[in-house]
Amino acid sequence: VSQDSGAPFSAPARVNDLDGDARASGEQPARIAIGHGRVIHVVWPTRQDGISPIRYASSFDLGRTFSKAVTVAGEKLTGARGWESLTLGWDGGVHLAWLDGRNAAPRPNHAHHGSHANPGAKSDSAPRQDVFHAAWKGAAAPAERQVAANVCFCCKTAIATSGEKVYVAYRHIFPDS
Repeated sequence: VSQDSGAPFSAPARVNDLDGDARASGEQPARIAIGHGRVIHVVWPTRQDGISPIRYASSFDLGRTFSKAVTVAGEKLTGARGWESLTLGWDGGVHLAWLDGRNAAPRPNHAHHGSHANPGAKSDSAPRQDVFHAAWKGAAAPAERQVAANVCFCCKTAIATSGEKVYVAYRHIFPDS
């Protein structure tokens, strides 16, 4: 954290509380939002015992320490999960959108192929991904719901709020596309 335009930054602080828990990459980085009272909210994808949840932690002291991480999406659910996006609502509530494979049929020995690798491929050549949204405020449990089904399995999501409205963007796969 820097409070003076980046000159200098404070000492690094660990966000995840479990060694190896953060599995962020250039394709699926951790996401950060800063809310009312300069509360810092962080989400990141991980992989635990064959499950791909999305984890969350927050800081109330300008990033010096972070809360114990909690799973906010995918706890005990099979299927790939990630390409998450994060924003805050007008009321300080946290909003998360992500791609979720909980409804995908098992695909043994599946390689990463699909419409990006082969523009003429049918949408069923890629593993099923759906878009989900979760919202929570403070210590409340995240309330999640499905936004869309059968979307592009490897394109990032985006999320924004305006007043009480929540907007989610994603790349959809239409029939015969």
